[in-house]
Amino acid sequence: PDIKFYAAGEDKTFTLVRDFGVQTAPTDQTPVNYDIYKGVTAQYVRLVVSSGWWTGGQNHDSRIAELEIYNIPTNLALGADVTCDDARSDFPASNLTDGDYSFEGHSLVVQTADAFVIDVDLGEVKTFNRLTLIPSADNPGWFIPDVEISVSSDNQVFDVVASFTELPAPTNQTPVNFDINDGVTARYVRLTVSHSWAREEWWGYSYDSCIAELELYNVESLTPP
Repeated sequence: PDIKFYAAGEDKTFTLVRDFGVQTAPTDQTPVNYDIYKGVTAQYVRLVVSSGWWTGGQNHDSRIAELEIYNIPTNLALGADVTCDDARSDFPASNLTDGDYSFEGHSLVVQTADAFVIDVDLGEVKTFNRLTLIPSADNPGWFIPDVEISVSSDNQVFDVVASFTELPAPTNQTPVNFDINDGVTARYVRLTVSHSWAREEWWGYSYDSCIAELELYNVESLTPP
């Protein structure tokens, strides 16, 4: 139901690296990724879970098929130029690639019931196969309902490479990964979202989308051969 990740060197003095909080129950064997933002160097790893998964009555049961650890490649979008015309002036799109996951001054906020676009200029042509979005530290559930990813080499003609719909609301800052099956090589990346996250209020609906960070990776493999 939850997990805390600790790491230690040769002296076996464990330090908490990240608390991943409450988890949702998987429905299949799709790998569940727990990303450690800055990475760690360690000899020993410890996972602390509060209890087995509650299955009803007095039953608690947790089952895990495999534990794997990877060193994921460099974030290709770090420091890239980002624009979004619908972003709030105090939470601009440039915050998406500053490498900071905190909220104030380091997140994008869009408040609209209409479609909005986030454009990324990587500065040069790069190859990648994964887009990662980090939910807001302040309100992780105010995310995005869907996203269409398109790319371009000239910033004129964009080709759609992946679409993701009916995204669930995150409950914490666990990174949300969007894999592009065959990978792409491009300089410009465009994210198109149908509208900000809709919240029902007593007076109607409020629309807010908050994203802490946008990252791009070229991941060789995150599943067993």
